[in-house]
Amino acid sequence: MKTLRWIIFLSITGTGVWYFFIYQIDNTREDAISYTAVPASRQDIGTYVLATGIVKPQTGAEVRIGAQVSGVVQKLHVSIGDQVQKGDLLAEIDPAQFIANRDQALAILKNAQASLDYTEANALRQEQLYRDQVISADTYDQTQRNLAMARAEVERQEANLRLLETQLSLTKIYATISGVVASVSTQEGETVISSFSSATFVTLIDLNRLEVWAYVDETDIGRIVRGQKASFTVDTYTDIEFKGVVRDIYPKAELKDNVVNYITVIELEKPAYGTLRPEMTATLNIIQQIKPDVLAIPNRAIKREGNGRLVYVKNGDLIEKRTIETGIRDSKFTEVISGMKPGERVILEDVRLQ
Repeated sequence: MKTLRWIIFLSITGTGVWYFFIYQIDNTREDAISYTAVPASRQDIGTYVLATGIVKPQTGAEVRIGAQVSGVVQKLHVSIGDQVQKGDLLAEIDPAQFIANRDQALAILKNAQASLDYTEANALRQEQLYRDQVISADTYDQTQRNLAMARAEVERQEANLRLLETQLSLTKIYATISGVVASVSTQEGETVISSFSSATFVTLIDLNRLEVWAYVDETDIGRIVRGQKASFTVDTYTDIEFKGVVRDIYPKAELKDNVVNYITVIELEKPAYGTLRPEMTATLNIIQQIKPDVLAIPNRAIKREGNGRLVYVKNGDLIEKRTIETGIRDSKFTEVISGMKPGERVILEDVRLQ
């Protein structure tokens, strides 16, 4: 009998524990529903035109430096990635032939100068003889003509010497801007031929003089004007936000993938040397309107109900459904004109009120 009573007792107790356990699980599931609530806060909100773009060197910030004379490359002083200053020596062409040409011209000039000295002395003598009526006027005129020709020859040889000295100086190639060596297109021992266009030796880029070409859709270009502020990020540095200002708007459209875009040039507010590089892809926000210090909540918290907007406000353990009036919005936040106070917490998820 005792054994039977124990069996009945344990059965009843087990059943109660089992029901209690199941009940607790159900309640736990019901109570386990949690919501992410964030406070309404005051901040600046703006409206933007979104665009993609490319980082470009400004006009004059990318320079191709070449040889203006022909010859063999004797020495290269730079390699790709080197930082150079304006006036630094980049390369040298073998100057031997140019030195020989200059020396020859110098010798010819000295000979012409000697001939001029003799002609001038003879002209003085002929002038005195002409005054004494010893020689004829024709002879005197011929002497003056020879003097003029000797002076002209000296001037011609001086000009030729200056030309050859200039050509000799061009065998040394210097940086015309400060910047980074982007490419080197020759090597030591190579013969370069200078014709109508200079043979490119080195390409320099000044990374302090970059800009962004934003490709703005035709539906948005009417809202873009010079002077508007812009911000952008590049794929390489997504955590860095760069600032700029709209400087130019190209009047001619550019068709890409059957989409009409207009190039809008963004000038950087400050140099971004060491970070930005030409041809980087940029994602831009061109600011249309900024409202400072407005009450704002995340866009995710706002629900539609007919033509109105509502939010769920959490106050302690209670959740309240509330209609609000909204203003401008950006990609993350919306202005709340009425219906909420600073510090009140709105729920981001969908809510089912009991």
